[in-house]
Amino acid sequence: FFGRHIPKVDVIKMDVQGAETLVFKGAAKTLGANKKIKVFTEFWPKALALSGASAEEYARILTGIKFKIYEIDASEKRLSKVVFKRLFEKYPADSLRNADLFCVRD
Repeated sequence: FFGRHIPKVDVIKMDVQGAETLVFKGAAKTLGANKKIKVFTEFWPKALALSGASAEEYARILTGIKFKIYEIDASEKRLSKVVFKRLFEKYPADSLRNADLFCVRD
């Protein structure tokens, strides 16, 4: 879309129903050029699987980009540091439940 120009991006909000791995792969140059970017996204293993990805692959992408990753608890109005092993247990691949994530690099 941007061609050779990589814009300054502060925040990305995505809700792509399981296509997150594709979005992150496609946004590699933009993410690389914007070190202090913040991303709001979802973690929904069932939708990831339906899109041909896995929760583990998505976790590798997020950690590989060097994000600090937090689960958003809107009801408690707090952020909790993500430990993917616990997230996999809390949101199994056959569940309709998902987590909202806040990813940030300083």
